[in-house]
Amino acid sequence: YCFVIYQSESEAEKAMNFLQVYENRKEACREIRKRVEETILEQRQQIPFSDKPLSSEEKSLFLSVPSPSFYPRWVKNKPSTPKPSSLPAPSESSTPDPTADLSLSELPKVFQSAIVIIPPERFTKKIQEIRCKHDKAYARWMPHINVMYPFIAQQKFSAAVEPLKEALAHFPSFQIKFEKFDGFTHARNCVMFLRPEVKSIECDSMYTTENILSELHDRLKEVFPQCSDLSANQAYAPHLTVGQFSTIKNGRQELGRYNFQPFTFLVGEIHLIARQGMDDPFKII
Repeated sequence: YCFVIYQSESEAEKAMNFLQVYENRKEACREIRKRVEETILEQRQQIPFSDKPLSSEEKSLFLSVPSPSFYPRWVKNKPSTPKPSSLPAPSESSTPDPTADLSLSELPKVFQSAIVIIPPERFTKKIQEIRCKHDKAYARWMPHINVMYPFIAQQKFSAAVEPLKEALAHFPSFQIKFEKFDGFTHARNCVMFLRPEVKSIECDSMYTTENILSELHDRLKEVFPQCSDLSANQAYAPHLTVGQFSTIKNGRQELGRYNFQPFTFLVGEIHLIARQGMDDPFKII
C-alpha cells in the first residue's frame, strides 16, 4: 500500500488511493496517513501556497500543492476511485543549455552559489554557538566572509576554476584576525558581525593591510564583472555575520554574554560553495 500511494502519478491519485486504503484498512493505515501528511506539509513549506478557492481547472488538474485538508475537501465529490497507476515515471528529456555559448563574464548569476572565505573549523565553535541561537541563516550558511555573492551556477564551476587560478596566481596570502563585534541596521533589525582585521600579509608593494580584501574582491570582478553585487552601490564591506538583533545596543549586550576569544588564521585559499534550493544548506564544491 505504501508503494501504491507514493508511486501514483498525480496528487489526485495519491489522495484517492489513500482514501480507498484508509476506508478498508483504517487501523493499518494510520502510519501511512501520518507519512503522507508530513510529506505534504514539507512541500507546502517549500512552495508558496494560496488559500484562495481553487478554480475548476486547478481542481481537475490538481496543479496546486495540497493542504492537510486536501482529501476531504477535494475528493469527497469525486464520482469514482481511479485505479492505482503502474506506469513508470516519465524520463527527463535532455534540453539544450541556453548558456553554452556564453563567456564567463556573460553567465547569469544565481543566489545558490558564492565565493567565500571560511575560517578553520577549530576556531568556529563559539561562533556557531552564537549563530545557532541568533542567526536565522545558521542552517543554510557556514561561518564565512562573502567575497562574491551571488555567483554563477554550480554547473559552470568547472569552467571557472582555471580563470580563477590565473587571476589569483600571484595574489599574496594574508592573515585575518577576528576580535571585535560590530553591527549595521538592516530593514527592521540590525545585523551583528565580526569585522575582519588583516594582521599581516606577505611582503608586496602592490597591497596594503587596508585594502587586501577589497583587492581580492576586485580581482575576482575582473573575471566575473556581472557578480559585483557586494560593491555595486557601496564600498565592499567584508564581514562574518553572527546574528540579527533588535538594535546594535541589544546585540552588543547579548554577545557580551558569550566568552568569545579572538583568533587569527591564514587565508591562502577561497572556496566555491553552492546549494540546490534557497532553503538548502550551502556545501563546499
